[in-house]
Amino acid sequence: MSSRSTTRRDESPKPLGEQMLAFEHERHADRLAAIKRMGARLVLLDAFTPAMAAAGIALNMDEVNDWGGKTVYIGSGSVDHKRNAKLVNVLVAGGMRVAERREHARSFSTFKDVRFELVKGRLRLSICVDGRATHLLEVPACA
Repeated sequence: MSSRSTTRRDESPKPLGEQMLAFEHERHADRLAAIKRMGARLVLLDAFTPAMAAAGIALNMDEVNDWGGKTVYIGSGSVDHKRNAKLVNVLVAGGMRVAERREHARSFSTFKDVRFELVKGRLRLSICVDGRATHLLEVPACA
């Protein structure tokens, strides 16, 4: 998404409403392109949705991103800090393997968050587990 100005030096500024609409159209086009890029990987992730639903896990659609690479990033679950720990457990139980596990401390917390890179075939997920929920993890260190 671009944050470039919509005014030129030789033009008067466009009305704010027009600028906001242009910004939202660009943001929407960027999100649609990201969803299209993730299409094949989302089909692979669909295989896990019954187990996720059975565990009471719901993904917030705006927390699923690819940022232009091969990895699908699943956001932190800001409403339920335990969600991603449960999600990692379900995905590993469903056959995904832990390719990488990194702990990192946040400056404002005494807990260390854990970032998991999970892989199964062509599906690669990156999921950050809130440090307050790491005690819920039932996965091996790395496989």
